[in-house]
Amino acid sequence: MKDIVFKLGTPFANAFVRFARAYIDQKNPRRMFTMAHGRIDGKMLYVQGADNYRAFELALPLLSASVEHGEFLLSPPAGLFDKRSAYVEVTAGADATTYRSLSDSITLSVEKGDYPNLDSVWELKPANKASEKLETYFSPSLLASSLKAFDQKLPVKLTFTTDRAPALITQGSAKAIVLPVRNPDKAAT
Repeated sequence: MKDIVFKLGTPFANAFVRFARAYIDQKNPRRMFTMAHGRIDGKMLYVQGADNYRAFELALPLLSASVEHGEFLLSPPAGLFDKRSAYVEVTAGADATTYRSLSDSITLSVEKGDYPNLDSVWELKPANKASEKLETYFSPSLLASSLKAFDQKLPVKLTFTTDRAPALITQGSAKAIVLPVRNPDKAAT
């Protein structure tokens, strides 16, 4: 497989890092997913990541790319990129991902594995009866850490459809889902 090289503006690269940190824990071996799935389509980069209970998808505009279409796994960096850098150049290879900015260069290994196809998850079906009261339960820590990844200065939209469907969180082109938990009153019975 030939390496895919693309450039992202630093604010968009940092948006990816914020989401990756909230959803992908590379230091915890109990977590199932430690990589992000990247897909280039024209001048846009679509990045998806997940843990056992939540998922995110970002649509990020590219400054340039070596391919028109392509898919790859990304090992997310641990820290944000320097804001003084104009862009971050990413080289996504089969075995490693390299991030180069004006002040730094990081190379991270790519882990092999099966990663979920989340494309079908984003379409939530509305409830049959809109007049019924909707009650659902979420883990406060999972919901809070999901919201931390979004831009704190802009509002987010939460979409609830049924008591068992995930909540869809959107802000611009960034999307995330959080799965509900069982009703604690009914779980004991």
